[in-house]
Amino acid sequence: MICSLKKAAVRWFVLMLGIGVFLAASLAAEPEAELRAGVVRIDITPKMPVTMAGYESRTELSQGVHDPLSARIVAFAQNGHKLVLISTDILGYYGGTAESMRTAILDACHLQPSELFLTAIHTHSGPNLALTPEKGHSNNVAYTRALEAQLIAAIRQALAETVPVEIGTGSGASSVGCNRRQLTYDDSGNPKISLGRNPAAPIDREVQVSRGDMRCNPANSPRGRTKSW
Repeated sequence: MICSLKKAAVRWFVLMLGIGVFLAASLAAEPEAELRAGVVRIDITPKMPVTMAGYESRTELSQGVHDPLSARIVAFAQNGHKLVLISTDILGYYGGTAESMRTAILDACHLQPSELFLTAIHTHSGPNLALTPEKGHSNNVAYTRALEAQLIAAIRQALAETVPVEIGTGSGASSVGCNRRQLTYDDSGNPKISLGRNPAAPIDREVQVSRGDMRCNPANSPRGRTKSW
């Protein structure tokens, strides 16, 4: 999908720009300061049935857990500057939850707005976030508040456990996925675009990777690695 390609390119550019600005600002103040990073992964699977996000026709509560959901946090620190990257296994932060979640995290973790990247992988197999019963089921409201507390605790842990790190970037390719804008025709023969498979249309197969080799002991053994942020 062309729109998806543009969005993916923009997200990657913004992420790399954020890391670049962070490093540039830190190095400008003290060139020899050491870049540090902390990595934390937590389970964010709902403990009770919830409504799931992604399909309006799916209105019943979830019936079980097929695979656990997780959140991954990478925290960078250098010369008093911080950068926190969060990836969560949910659809997204909609209905005002992004602003609420960011504000709570910024206040609790003493971060500046530019120091926090809060993201979701857009899975359709996760809970819908809601702040009030008018926006979602009471179980989802409770889950959203619990998720907020979990992320704050995980960020604090990541910031407290930073170690020296070396950053590298690269790219590869993946054959997974297709352009879903398929050209079809209605009963009158008029062309229209439908959701399907269009192998003739463009698709971005590039996979960008950022990697952190974290020196957790004098032997400089790698401890953490982040991919496709």
